Amino acid sequence: MKTNYSESIEAENISLSYPTLKKTKPILNKTALPRPQTLLGKKLMKLRKRIVASGGPLLGWKEIEQEVTVRRGGIG
Repeated sequence: MKTNYSESIEAENISLSYPTLKKTKPILNKTALPRPQTLLGKKLMKLRKRIVASGGPLLGWKEIEQEVTVRRGGIG
């Protein structure tokens, strides 16, 4: 990737130079899942895969809040 160091910022006698990068179109794979980086993320991804494999629904925030309310006996 080619950079251009000709652009700079002048503020309070400090000159900060930064490269300008050529704008490129991001490559997105809409079917790929993000790779978890933490232990919690890995556990959650494993749980998600189990739910999908069992045919269970993947819930959004609204559905999660409704389920929590039901499990708490309607107190939410």
